[in-house]
Amino acid sequence: MSAEVKNLASDGATSIVQQTWGPFVSGLTEVFSTKIKFGVENVGSRALGGTPFSLLLLEILESGTNDGFEFYFTAPDTATLSKPWGIGASGAPIVSVGGSGGVWSGTGTFGYTVTATNATGETIGSVEAQAVITATTQKATLTWVQTPGATGYNVYRTATPGTYGASTLRATIVGGSTVTFVDDGSATTTGTPPAVNTTAGTGPVYGTPPADGSFDQTNKIIATGPGGLAIGQQWFYWAQVRVPAATSELDNRRTLNVTPIES
Repeated sequence: MSAEVKNLASDGATSIVQQTWGPFVSGLTEVFSTKIKFGVENVGSRALGGTPFSLLLLEILESGTNDGFEFYFTAPDTATLSKPWGIGASGAPIVSVGGSGGVWSGTGTFGYTVTATNATGETIGSVEAQAVITATTQKATLTWVQTPGATGYNVYRTATPGTYGASTLRATIVGGSTVTFVDDGSATTTGTPPAVNTTAGTGPVYGTPPADGSFDQTNKIIATGPGGLAIGQQWFYWAQVRVPAATSELDNRRTLNVTPIES
């Protein structure tokens, strides 16, 4: 089964169109000589950045006459944080139930989602984790992977998995290295997971494009960062296409694809 990556719209950047494909991401429309921001999320069943998928490759496909040589480059958008992710096939935080000392008002199945925060804003929620509470004295322990650049996390809990209302905030965690939360069943407070990732700021810019730098066809490789792109993890990038001076170009339309490549 091939890995899958998803083109993201959830960070609010207007140049990103939500869509899912099999082993590639397309539909990133070029704004001529303008940097566009895009994100990828691993929605497949294996990590990218390790065997067999060692990297992601940016391809630019041109429709029409190929009348000009194009330069292109990509640069990581380090301002936009990934939503938290877990270890395992679902990409959700790990949750375990047990122990004593809980103060739940009732038993049942509860849903959890975790967001990452920085000084600027908050990500969207992680893949949902669920805990089955069979005794009101139990506790639920959530564990996730540290999000690079995060300064904290918010934990949300719902009694209706998949639906998070206006008062589902369970905990606010200070410190990006704290990746565990023990829920004793205490009541949630006002707060709901964001629909838009604001860790790079508010729209319509959502972050500052990088300097042009050098334009070379080797810039088509998107590095997936330390540890690769785990299941449920996101990475964000800027891309730009240019045509050299004194080169004829009739503004042919292009599609940018992001493809997992086997090593």
